[in-house]
Amino acid sequence: MKHIYSFLLLSCAAVAVSAAPMSRHFQIKKGVKRQVVETPVTLPATDITSEGFTANWNKVAVAETYSVLVYEPSVATTAGDYTILHETFDLVSEGTTVEPYFPDDATVELSDYDWTFTPDWQGYWPVFAQGKVSGIIYSPYTDLVNDGGKFTVTIEVEGWSGAQVVLKSSGETDETVTFDLTHDGINTFTHTFTNGCHDTFLTYTDNGILNDPEGAYTDKYDFLDEITITQNLKPGDQILRLVATAETGNTSKSFLTLPYRYGATNLAYDVQANKVTFGPDYPEDWYDYEVEYSPYSSLEYVTLLDGENPKDPDQPGTGVDDDDDTFPVADGNKLYVGNYLEPTTQDIEEGTWWIRAPYQWYTRYSASQIIYTAEMLKGLKAGDLITEIAFKYEDQGAFAHLSADLRLVAQNSDATQFDPKPDTNKYPWIEYNSADASLVEYEAFLYSMETEEIVIPLATPLVYDGKSIVLTCWSESFGDEIQSVASIVNYCDTRNTQVYGSDTQTFETIYETGYNQDYMTPEKFVPVARFTFNRTSGIGSVTVGENEAADAVYYDLQGRRVANPAAGFYIRRTAEGAEKVLVK
Repeated sequence: MKHIYSFLLLSCAAVAVSAAPMSRHFQIKKGVKRQVVETPVTLPATDITSEGFTANWNKVAVAETYSVLVYEPSVATTAGDYTILHETFDLVSEGTTVEPYFPDDATVELSDYDWTFTPDWQGYWPVFAQGKVSGIIYSPYTDLVNDGGKFTVTIEVEGWSGAQVVLKSSGETDETVTFDLTHDGINTFTHTFTNGCHDTFLTYTDNGILNDPEGAYTDKYDFLDEITITQNLKPGDQILRLVATAETGNTSKSFLTLPYRYGATNLAYDVQANKVTFGPDYPEDWYDYEVEYSPYSSLEYVTLLDGENPKDPDQPGTGVDDDDDTFPVADGNKLYVGNYLEPTTQDIEEGTWWIRAPYQWYTRYSASQIIYTAEMLKGLKAGDLITEIAFKYEDQGAFAHLSADLRLVAQNSDATQFDPKPDTNKYPWIEYNSADASLVEYEAFLYSMETEEIVIPLATPLVYDGKSIVLTCWSESFGDEIQSVASIVNYCDTRNTQVYGSDTQTFETIYETGYNQDYMTPEKFVPVARFTFNRTSGIGSVTVGENEAADAVYYDLQGRRVANPAAGFYIRRTAEGAEKVLVK
């Protein structure tokens, strides 16, 4: 999207400067916008449901990725000022102005936290207080072509007298305005820009108090509390309210749910093709690159279906539910959490730069615990028998051979997040039984891991109870202790992953301490995953005896295999599937 390449490079820069204090005024160089790439041609949407659709377009020969924007279009009926974008950040729920919240990641998608009413807000080293944001904050793409590109921005900033904030508009050109806070507390500023275009975005930067020789304000921040964009329109002007954005290397993109459509059923989308060229001095000089963009395609209009999704919600694997299906997509007897089917380079680079779940190869020993909540597992039902779990990895250009033992324990749990102990800021690991672990002996040449699947068949299938599933994953790599830089595809946003890595201590050793000592707070991402399951077809009644099918295997309701089931309820699995039965 607007920051895809600059954010990729920012990650590199953040690694390079992580050993030194990060300046609050760290600046980035963006690529030169040269519209020389062929314009994509949109195709009609497919897979249309009451919740979403799949956007389609023709392939552009030189394109490496495509940016897809989804809108709710409307038309101005009278002349006057219209609010094009309004965000209060009231959903930000962590931090205070005295003790702000600092995420672990350098780049943050605010909508991943459900902290904005509008999509596509991004931050670079952002700082949060309840209802407010600071740092370097990027607004969503906003269509501001009307009124000759003229539009007005009003911001409310809560900060300190003498501080400076900068607001930059990136449109047909760049326009920048600097505001000086005149008093402590809320300051209101208004400015009219004249460079609006189809994909205009704003950058808010908190410069703080520049003349601070004693360093008295180094830990003081000036928070963006509210922002409004208005534009004067005439009857017939089209308004495009942004609903969703995505990046993909394919020629289609599925939007299974659109939480920011707020009930809108008449939507539209357009597509831009992107190409990046790195210079001879990259990556030593990470400014040495150039980005080329196509013009945007024409709008493709789509109307969502009325009423319920036509798929039968009682059929296994449809993933259809009366509630929102934001996280999973189910297909037959497979349920996908996150962007598993079409992971993009941006998913991998931005989703995993700072994290190492479920397995990683930097160290000899690694581990993670991951909580997949019931919300993420919609499409599974209580009684489903989970037989296999898979993750996706992708190479990052490292020439290294890897062999490792991978272990995984899957268990039902009431936990929905990791919580610190009341008397400490450390997070206990969730109890698990290592004797239940499944083992996979894994080998790979890291350079050839192109969205490679790591598949873990469960030695003992798990009977899902309808709540959370906790995965405990740990590994031991062989050969060089520092293996390489394989990356994990991650997408969904929740504070549900804890990780550990060491060259000297196994996970079983560190687990016995009772704390996650590698990171002080759980990561916000969970790995995209595929859960393979069998669905019970109801409760039958059987008698175990001489006429029992030779391939029938029984499990108790905790997922443990039972050789000679006594009377009671069990999961009976055969080649045809699994069913819940009453053994008499």
